[in-house]
Amino acid sequence: AQSPTTMKGLCHLLPAIVAVVSLVLATLAADDLVTATCQDSVACADVDTGRYPTWEDAPTSAEEFGHDNPEEICRLPIISLRKWEAGKFWRYDQPFLVTNVTDDWPAMQNFAKREFLRRYPDVVVGMGSSRELGQTGPDDAGDALKKTTIEDYVLNVMHDPEQDKYVFDRKLNIPDGLVEDCQPYPQPLRWFREDPLGVLGSNLTPNKLWKDHLALTIGRDQQGLTFHRHNAALNIVLFGKKRW
Repeated sequence: AQSPTTMKGLCHLLPAIVAVVSLVLATLAADDLVTATCQDSVACADVDTGRYPTWEDAPTSAEEFGHDNPEEICRLPIISLRKWEAGKFWRYDQPFLVTNVTDDWPAMQNFAKREFLRRYPDVVVGMGSSRELGQTGPDDAGDALKKTTIEDYVLNVMHDPEQDKYVFDRKLNIPDGLVEDCQPYPQPLRWFREDPLGVLGSNLTPNKLWKDHLALTIGRDQQGLTFHRHNAALNIVLFGKKRW
C-alpha cells in the first residue's frame, strides 16, 4: 500500500477509522518482539476486535467531504519517497504528500486491527476530546489526559457516541516492537537517529529541527484536533483517511 504522507505543519482534521502515527523519531524502552502474527488464525483466535473486525469496517464519512474546488487551489505536491530524499524537500517551507514511505514497514501488517490488539493491548495511552487536547497541548497530553490502554480504548471508547475521546499521546510506554514496526524511517528522521549530535550541531533553525518523539493517534470517523500549528513534522496515515 502507498500511504500518502504529509510533511510540515498543517491543520489536523478528521482522521477517519484510524491508526495514525505522527512520527518524528523514537528512542524508547525495549521489549520482546512478538514473532507469531494474525496471519495464523490460531494465534488470534481469542483476540476481541469489538463491533468492527477491521479498521476499514468502521463507519466512514470520507465521501461526504468532497468539493468542487479547482485542483490548483488545494492540490499539494505529490512526490515519491525517493524524490523526497534525493531532493531534500524537507528544507522547503511548504507541505508535501510523499508516497511509498510505508512500503517496507512491518506496521502495515502489525497495525492491522486484530494483530495490533494482540501485540499491544496493554500499552497505556492518554485520551481526550479535541478541546482537551488543544488546550493541554500535545507535549503535555500524556501526563494530563485520562489514561487508558489501547485495548480498552478500541473496544470500549473509540465508537461510543457518548464518549468523544481519541488517543493522541507522545509519552507512551511504547514497547520496542511498536517502534520497530515503523522502520525504515525516511530522511531526515534516519539522520537524527543515526547521528543525533550531528543534527543538533547543524545550522537548522528550531522550527526545522526534527524532534525525537513519536506520537500515536487512534480515533473514529470525524475526530481530530482543532486548527493549530507546529514545527516540522511527518504525519503518516496507516489505516483510514486523513482530511487536511
